Amino acid sequence: MTRPIRRNSTSRPLFSSTALALAATAVVISCVEDISLNPRPPEEGTIPTYLVVTVDSADWPTDPVDINNSLVRGDTLALDVGYSGGCRIHLYAFVVSAAFQETNPVQTVALLSHDENDDECDAVTQDSLRADLSALKTKYQESYQTERGEIVIHIDGAWAVRYVF
Repeated sequence: MTRPIRRNSTSRPLFSSTALALAATAVVISCVEDISLNPRPPEEGTIPTYLVVTVDSADWPTDPVDINNSLVRGDTLALDVGYSGGCRIHLYAFVVSAAFQETNPVQTVALLSHDENDDECDAVTQDSLRADLSALKTKYQESYQTERGEIVIHIDGAWAVRYVF
């Protein structure tokens, strides 16, 4: 099974600077089978973003996580999340579909992949996450031959954000 990056409740880096450099290039346009999610992000709170053909939750860990707040600033999606845990390292990835729904504005679907790593603790834990949306913007610009655009991203079927560039 492919696994998203490791995060603990204190958000401290777990890997070397080499792994950090690898994570900076972690945006991939591919099918899920071709993705490795092990590198550590380049800065605290940053999770890898994967642009895939189809978002299928059966291919990604989907342990419970609540999105409490979201904000898009520039090409970054910030998410405040909460979950039950606190004793184990948690894994995250942001998986977004490169297939656009032809509406006005254009829409797409995404998944916040969360693996609780069999954390049996029940403390209410929160994390602040950031996902880079620049690969999604590039895909839009190439598809529609324009520099500016707007995409509504539906996350986990229950949360939506507007990404305007």
